[in-house]
Amino acid sequence: MAAPAGTLPVHRLHDEEVERLLATGERRQELVALFGEQGYRELSALARRAAARRAPRGPRVYVLPGLMGSRLGARGVLLDDVLWVDLVEIAAGHLTRLALPGGARLVALGALLLNCLKLKLSLRIAGFDTHLHPYDWRRSIGDLASELNARIAAEAPADDVLLVGHSMGGVVARVALARQRADRIRRVVQLGAPNHGAFASVLALRGVYPTVRKLAALDRRHSAEDLARIVFRTLPSLHELLPDPRLTDGPNLFDADQWPADALRPDPAMLAQAAAQQAAWPEPDERCLHIAGVRQDTVTGVSLDGSAFSFEVSARGDATVPLELAVRPGDQAWYVGEKHGGLPNNGRVIAAAVDLLRTGATERLSQTASRARTVAARPLSEAALRRVAPHKVRWQHLSADARRRLLEPVVSPEFHGAVAPAALERAFAAARPATTAVTPPRRVLELRLAHGSIVDANARAIVLGVFRNVDPAGPAAAVDAALGGAIREFTLRRMFGGQPGQVFVLPATRSALLAELVLFAGLGDFDDFGAEPAAFVAENVVRTFARTHVEDFATVLFGAGSGTPVAMAAENQLRGFLEGLRHADPDRVLRRITLCELDRRKYLSLVRAVRRLATELSGPDLEIVVDEAAATDDAQGRKGRPGRGVAGASSRAREPAYLLVGMEARGRGELVCRSSLLTAGAKAGVLSGSVTFERSELQDHLAPLESGTATARDVTRIGTALGRLLLAASVREGLQTMLGRPLVVVHEREASRVPWEVLRLGDTHPALGAGLSRRYQSEALTVARWRDDGASGGPLRLLLVVDPTRDLPGAAAEGTVLQELLRDRGVTLDVLQGKAATRAHVLAALAGGQFDVLHFAGHAFFDPKQPGTGGLVCADKEVLHAADLETLTSLPALVFCNACESARVRRRSPAATPLDARSTRARQARSMTGVAEGFLSGGVASFLGTHWPVGDEAALAFSRSLYEALLQGEALGDAVLAARRRVAALPSLDWADYVHYGSPEFRLAAKA
Repeated sequence: MAAPAGTLPVHRLHDEEVERLLATGERRQELVALFGEQGYRELSALARRAAARRAPRGPRVYVLPGLMGSRLGARGVLLDDVLWVDLVEIAAGHLTRLALPGGARLVALGALLLNCLKLKLSLRIAGFDTHLHPYDWRRSIGDLASELNARIAAEAPADDVLLVGHSMGGVVARVALARQRADRIRRVVQLGAPNHGAFASVLALRGVYPTVRKLAALDRRHSAEDLARIVFRTLPSLHELLPDPRLTDGPNLFDADQWPADALRPDPAMLAQAAAQQAAWPEPDERCLHIAGVRQDTVTGVSLDGSAFSFEVSARGDATVPLELAVRPGDQAWYVGEKHGGLPNNGRVIAAAVDLLRTGATERLSQTASRARTVAARPLSEAALRRVAPHKVRWQHLSADARRRLLEPVVSPEFHGAVAPAALERAFAAARPATTAVTPPRRVLELRLAHGSIVDANARAIVLGVFRNVDPAGPAAAVDAALGGAIREFTLRRMFGGQPGQVFVLPATRSALLAELVLFAGLGDFDDFGAEPAAFVAENVVRTFARTHVEDFATVLFGAGSGTPVAMAAENQLRGFLEGLRHADPDRVLRRITLCELDRRKYLSLVRAVRRLATELSGPDLEIVVDEAAATDDAQGRKGRPGRGVAGASSRAREPAYLLVGMEARGRGELVCRSSLLTAGAKAGVLSGSVTFERSELQDHLAPLESGTATARDVTRIGTALGRLLLAASVREGLQTMLGRPLVVVHEREASRVPWEVLRLGDTHPALGAGLSRRYQSEALTVARWRDDGASGGPLRLLLVVDPTRDLPGAAAEGTVLQELLRDRGVTLDVLQGKAATRAHVLAALAGGQFDVLHFAGHAFFDPKQPGTGGLVCADKEVLHAADLETLTSLPALVFCNACESARVRRRSPAATPLDARSTRARQARSMTGVAEGFLSGGVASFLGTHWPVGDEAALAFSRSLYEALLQGEALGDAVLAARRRVAALPSLDWADYVHYGSPEFRLAAKA
């Protein structure tokens, strides 16, 4: 199937498709930008003539481009994923992926047609069966010669073949000629071949070659020296093309000690291997004919000048290869006044090559290298060469001509002279150019399917769907690892709410990702996600990129991790993308969407679904082209790379399950509890349901807890009863399968009064099993404000407020124990105790913004009729309200309120009746819930408190265990779990009183 004539980038099309476009006249404007006006006119005329020609009867010819003259990247079925040379990839700093051996998975995709298509088409018109032979120019020349011979044996087992090679391609052809097993290669024509090396390799390895410096000017992340050190020092070809020391007067460049002693010095082992390879190159062969450029300023010598090289420049060469290193006495050679990169586009050179292929001789070029213009050599320092392209340039600001000249002097965009008609028509009378109808303008959208991690996606942007109140997992966790944890941090800070259709864009140019941007698309609550939200979100994604001129992006299926079938998720998402194209992208900015899937089974389902949808959704004004990225050996992830494969597998084991609950009144005595469970793991899904019950039933179950009379058996019974009363059967069954994972309960105000920590499923309380934390769902929550100075390596700072009302002896004792524990662990403590713990002093301390933790051991106060009046009771009975935090720019990341009423023990006062005790403990539960809501709304990220008053022994045990775990670098959820278990082992039922709001993955380890 031919690729369509749409808006897909021409540099990613297969070579044959570009030839077709030239012949038909389609996409003229883009091809003019690629080849230049003169180049387009010549190539389109040649392409029409070549297309009109019947199958050639002449011998088969393989044309080999020069060094850097083959496109490298990943092969697609219809369209190639190009790294070399793609301006977007260069600007993003992705050229470092060329380094070997890490970049060995990249392959040669085709030739840089700017520099070899004129030659190929001319040879075909002249009657030759001509084929381009692109190759991976990074590799050893000997290996490339073997691959060429293997191709010849496979494609033309019985026929003689001819070879034409430019630059390094000529050397590959020469070595292949000498090493062929069967005498199949009849003749080789070399164009500017560095048969004995060239100083251009030295310049590239030193980061001063003009091409390297121009590339680095576009690269926002790397300098030319970086590219030389990271990439070029790893390429065997550049080392093998160093000048033959027997033919130069300067240092032996195969000896590392004769290079400047800096980070760019080549590896001695690579130099030794390269010297051995070059020494094995063949001696002169009469079947190998040379065309060499002359009279161009060329580096023809080098010397070591202190800590740098000094170069010698003369006109003895083609601006890249010195004449003495291209042609030796006795070689059959012809000469032309042309630059190295311009040889394959020079009409006289092409006509001469036709003659040489046919007869082995030509009169179109001189066989004498004129010395008329020879002048004394001049010196050129590395410092002077480093002044080339000294400033960074945005690729978008380059003119079309500047883009074509990016690879000069290796590849030249100049088209010097037409090929002599006699050379082309001697064996073939040109037919009248065929007229072809031009396809009417039609928008083309490429859907690229990739079996692999989105971390490896080669796109300008990555799109991730994020559910509200759900931490990044799966693909988002893999991307988060590549971003150094930025996604998780922003989630902890509540910087991204996840509301449906909300977008948040994060630059990623300095990360391990190939993409420049990561866009987070809010999916809303997971229990409300379906076809309409998916389409709405997808449309907003396209709208964002159309407005910001992002041409392509990679994503995964929204909702596929929550149990939505692949085909349904693909259809919802694709329809949304198309709506965005129709309504928000009139300028046709977006051209490619890559859908990634790591799971093999789901990937095959995705392929089937997308191919079906492409057929259904294509129409007169839109064609959807489906292309699959070539599979790689590391599709399931590579070891040792952040966010990929195995690294992500271990993190998936800790992904929590999320229980979303909401309660509302129905009539005077009834309540409805709606619950949804988002399971985790490979078969994640959403289970939902609702139950209706009498309010009095819930109160009866909670009565023993609120009165303080509950026994261990009561807690077991109540926990089981709460599950049956509040949760739908399907949700309970799903929770049973998730007991090995942490549970996050997401709730609103009404459901917050339920002691979810007591919940029991089967034989397990999740709060004592894998852990349980809460998320408070409210539009009133603000972005969390804490100052992260962990990078400075300073000690943990903790503000300890102890017994401000001086009526809690247990709180005072807790303060004493904590001071001893924390100071021994290097924590910096500020203590406000008793009458010193005034509201003004506490606010003044918090205003400094230097504390990581606020630990409050005292009373909490909350009035449900006036929620804004609740808070922490300071000295003189003044209340520190949550609203007081609004003026502070930085807050502690963790607030721990071990607050209580007048009694700190479980036993009731003798003067109190059971009803009084129950009322008191119920007020305490409401107080702590209200205080938690207030502090979270005020900007606190994580909050720890208690439902009801706890005993002194339990309070001390919980606090000690909690801080011991946190100071060892444990996540907050794990620390809370360990502390609950410590209290349960006393034994005490107070483990169920502790409530944690926030992410279980929050850590203070950076500073501990």
